[in-house]
Amino acid sequence: MRRNRSITYSDLAVNFTRPQEDHETRLVASARGPHGTWSVTAAVIGVQGQNKRLRFATKDLAVSEFLGFAEPGLIPVHTDMPISLELTADFAADNAVMAIDGQITGGRAQIEFEGKAIKPLRIDELQGAFSWDRERHLVALRHLDIAGGGSHLRLTGTVTPPNDIRAPWNFRLSSNDSSLREESARNHQIEIDNIVVAGRIAQGFGGISIDEMNVSGPEVGITMAAVVGKFGEQDGF
Repeated sequence: MRRNRSITYSDLAVNFTRPQEDHETRLVASARGPHGTWSVTAAVIGVQGQNKRLRFATKDLAVSEFLGFAEPGLIPVHTDMPISLELTADFAADNAVMAIDGQITGGRAQIEFEGKAIKPLRIDELQGAFSWDRERHLVALRHLDIAGGGSHLRLTGTVTPPNDIRAPWNFRLSSNDSSLREESARNHQIEIDNIVVAGRIAQGFGGISIDEMNVSGPEVGITMAAVVGKFGEQDGF
């Protein structure tokens, strides 16, 4: 339980192995939640004092089951999209991050927004890839493709962790090739030339500051900044 929210799981299974003659420690866990069965696997390869590799994967973990642990009202969307993640991370003998590579996929789902004026968004497929940029000390989102209902959004960007544990994370996302299809009788296609979203995420995921948001196209032009949740001295939206 966190932030007065609890989730009940059944059929929980956990398997932990650490063979004496093997340099690979493995953990496998699975359970049935409100949106179906999910699984998590992790393995650490290597010994203390030497380079190590971490392999981590999830299968069919519902987004809503972990987004719900954020500050109430922080994320104004809800979806039961099943997410699968594969990640490989290499660490030096002193535990410094040497490399991270990951892929993320999402299944068919519907994203519902808290604002009644915004219609639900249907997603047929989500695919993305990211890696650790050691020189710039950030996570590079190589691509995140979201498609559904005739709409297509392709994002790239960066996420930068802070040097101070009390400081926020910084992010910047952009897109130069996207289109949205209006889910209505008009079935209207909206072309988007550019999208830029930049901001900061408070430690503990308690709030987000959107410092810059620009969306432009032949039929659309949006420029805004906002704070959602508790960020610094501001609280709310």
